[in-house]
Amino acid sequence: MTTGIRPAPAAGTYRIDPTRSAVTFAVKELGLMTVRGHLPVHAGTVVVAENQLRSSVTATIDANGIRTGNARRDKDLRAPKFLDIDAHPVMTFESTGLAGRGTGSWELSGTLTVRGTAAPVVLAVTGAPGSDGAAGVLRGTARIDRYAYGVTVAKGIIARWVDVTVEIVLSPGSVG
Repeated sequence: MTTGIRPAPAAGTYRIDPTRSAVTFAVKELGLMTVRGHLPVHAGTVVVAENQLRSSVTATIDANGIRTGNARRDKDLRAPKFLDIDAHPVMTFESTGLAGRGTGSWELSGTLTVRGTAAPVVLAVTGAPGSDGAAGVLRGTARIDRYAYGVTVAKGIIARWVDVTVEIVLSPGSVG
């Protein structure tokens, strides 16, 4: 048992519950207002290892499901100059490492692929035992450089950095 990084679900392989999991984001526009949005998590797996530091996460995010509360903006974000969903309908995340940061807190390193471009990302992750029949809930935050994924349109209008929060709920019971 690794000290300092509890609580976590029991060792096993879990499915991410797409009906209760999502990615939210916030980005400054014109330096004045914050645009907030939502992307649905399509599918994913969390492998909790006996040695928690060997655990892993993979997830698929539905780029077409982007919602900001403004239909015109959403249409623009799906276009080739932003997410190019016709060519790249999903974003993917695959973890590459996990480090403990204190009780119930981790640093999850991985590769995020957006628009066919992969770049490293580090999420600050906290975990909690599940409720409502869930095996567990994981919440991660990161600041992502949109330029690293080739999304460089509207410089000076839309901020370079996007604050992202990922909340995933693990389906009850181990699947593997």
